[in-house]
Amino acid sequence: MNALSCEFESRETLVYAYGKSRKAEINRGKHNYKYGAKRRQGWMKKILAMGCERRDVIMLRFGVIVSKSLLVVKIDDDSFLQAKSRLCDFIVKIGEHRITSKAEFYVQIRNMRNSEEEFVLTVQRLRWNEPAEYLPEEYHRMPGYSCINALLVQYPGAALGMNIKSYNSKVYITHTDQLRISMQSCLLGDCIVDVQGTPVTTVASCNALIISRLSVKNMWFVSTELFKYLSLFPIGNVCIRWACVMQLLPRR
Repeated sequence: MNALSCEFESRETLVYAYGKSRKAEINRGKHNYKYGAKRRQGWMKKILAMGCERRDVIMLRFGVIVSKSLLVVKIDDDSFLQAKSRLCDFIVKIGEHRITSKAEFYVQIRNMRNSEEEFVLTVQRLRWNEPAEYLPEEYHRMPGYSCINALLVQYPGAALGMNIKSYNSKVYITHTDQLRISMQSCLLGDCIVDVQGTPVTTVASCNALIISRLSVKNMWFVSTELFKYLSLFPIGNVCIRWACVMQLLPRR
């Protein structure tokens, strides 16, 4: 299958507008992300963003850029949607008006801002993380750790924005940039186990796999290992601190 057709299930969710919660139901919709990777059952989820209050609409900048396919590809720090919307959100409706084009989205947003009224923005959002069902056969899962699948999506103008270091044949995430691909699904201290089923033990192999496969299919999964219990947190903290210290040491 050359294109990934994403179908979102209808469900009832809470909408926060005018300071009160009410139930709203979104109609079933489809969106073709044109990604070659196979979509797993239930990977996509439907949500309803919070209502935008009048003071946010008036005082803060709009600061949101959407693509032709109605994906949110940039959110400024001073945008009134900064705490509500996320990268790769698919715009569905503004208020009760269904959005069908990029131009229509900006027109409706402008009208809402000029009216200085509260409104509700309806979006469909990717499920960025889910429990990992399958891991490489040679991988030994340590007790007290939990493994998840993290979704990486290549969208217009996106950069990976992730620094990694290897320690004891494991690759750890030491930094993630704001509003970048990795920020949506990866956290500082995560250990990258594999990239779409291919084990990684070095920085070079991990970088090569992620970049090459994102450039081909635009959507990919990496399995990451994270701490399940707080008692194990110091172990990972030592690893990350070690990586940071090595990075700060002067070269000789």
